[in-house]
Amino acid sequence: MRKYISKAITQQSSAICMALDRYNKLAPSQVPPQPILDYAEVVGYAALGEFTLLKHSHHDLLMRPWATPDNCKMAAKFFKVLHSHDEITHLNVEIGRLHAWMEFEEKSMISTIAALNRKGSPLLAFELQRQYAVRRHVNDIHRACLQRVCLLDGYTGVLHSTPSSQESTHKEEEEEECGDEEHEEVT
Repeated sequence: MRKYISKAITQQSSAICMALDRYNKLAPSQVPPQPILDYAEVVGYAALGEFTLLKHSHHDLLMRPWATPDNCKMAAKFFKVLHSHDEITHLNVEIGRLHAWMEFEEKSMISTIAALNRKGSPLLAFELQRQYAVRRHVNDIHRACLQRVCLLDGYTGVLHSTPSSQESTHKEEEEEECGDEEHEEVT
């Protein structure tokens, strides 16, 4: 991958050097004469709008409707709005996926804790219960945020939680609290 990136940078670099040489040969003959640029200066430009090489290549370029600052700002805002609609569509799906993953993960941890207790590994089950408690706390914060997102206008996704999974999760929490008390008494 690094080879390809290095090759692409080298190709782009040589293209910039060739364009810069051509510009510097023509810059003094322009009316009015344009400044001569060096490679370090050109590479240092951050945005296409600041790229003097393009601005001075034709005098009428800056007079084109698409080159005026107001039109550039408006086009940028238009594309941000356009892409925000796509992003909202993706988020409507991803929010449901995140919620489903949290539910799945918690159910998986609960069943693993129960299996460990049945197989006679109470210390391992206790450690997993501690991790589950932390995870559950963090997930509850995420659930609250997701619930607020669901109330926003434009949200069309679905949170995949079932009452039975919530009931079993709350039962496990009660068992976990009881388990903590028992562990404290033992130690």
